[in-house]
Amino acid sequence: MADQVHHWNSLAEAEKLTQSTLIPGIVEEDIRRNPLLGMALPVAWTPGKTIKWVKEDVDNNMVGQTAPVAIGGQLSWSSNVKYVEKETFMTRRYVQRLLDNYIPAVYGTINDYEAIVMAEMQKGIFVDINDLLIYGDYTFNTDNGEFDGLHAWCAEQTIGDGLNQDGADTGLNLSKLRTMNTSMKLGIDVYLFPFQVADRLALAYIDGLGGETTGALTARGQLSYISMGINELGKRVMAYDSTPIVPTDYLVAEESDTGDNGTEARAKYTTDKTYSIFGIRFGNIYQGVPGFMYGFGDTAMAGQLYRTVLFEQLEDYDAKGIRFVSYGTTLMGSKYGACRMYDVDDDDLIISA
Repeated sequence: MADQVHHWNSLAEAEKLTQSTLIPGIVEEDIRRNPLLGMALPVAWTPGKTIKWVKEDVDNNMVGQTAPVAIGGQLSWSSNVKYVEKETFMTRRYVQRLLDNYIPAVYGTINDYEAIVMAEMQKGIFVDINDLLIYGDYTFNTDNGEFDGLHAWCAEQTIGDGLNQDGADTGLNLSKLRTMNTSMKLGIDVYLFPFQVADRLALAYIDGLGGETTGALTARGQLSYISMGINELGKRVMAYDSTPIVPTDYLVAEESDTGDNGTEARAKYTTDKTYSIFGIRFGNIYQGVPGFMYGFGDTAMAGQLYRTVLFEQLEDYDAKGIRFVSYGTTLMGSKYGACRMYDVDDDDLIISA
């Protein structure tokens, strides 16, 4: 017997007289936690196509700058101070969208199409800039309009000197992490970890599992650098030597053995998956504080990441236009502004001398 729904022959007939209910708005699923621009990263107006600053040359060797002289002896003049000039390049990024007048006029619903387009454009440019803060490379990706990110800046340092550590395709090596910590003479404001490596560290510290050790005393000694605190939301936060460890979705899987020899940029994962971690010292060089910062190059941006341009009517189109333009670059006021360990695998911690 066919289903009877009161007056109608079937439920299908009744459904012809109604429609679905559309809930307004967009549910966000592409979520990227803990962007650098959401931290304490200094941001300042940075005029000029290129920005230069001068650093001390470590070869100056300030030890021995004074000379002894005997009573009645003749003094001699000396000069040996040199400087290192650094330069970074302003780049331009943009996103623009066409908004056909037909869409809101004919398909008018509870959603504001223009507001949705602008919100998604804002998210797109924010995500793009935060990605470049890590993976941008002006030298090897000039055609893509990239500025130097953390990988590019750290790659300038000698491999293995403490500021540029090779993780050797193993789990996080706590001995090398300690070397990074010691090598950052200006200190570290934050450690930036991918979630995969942060979870391995939590597994060893919180759960007491997952560490490849050379002995119980060594394990306890190195893990003692790790501490646990509570943030304003009551969630546990790990720290290394009292410096917070912040996991971020912007540190993604990378290709092993890339970006470490000065001939190519650090590549994202294609065949051999590995990760990187960073120690960062924030600083606004314009205020005489060396460290890592982001500069924007257009006063019309009014301290924002981008300038908004609206086109009320596009020629040859029955449409409006929306454009966001961003002029920006990074500045590394000192080589002690950042350090990294690359080629760190999602594997057990290495706890050794």
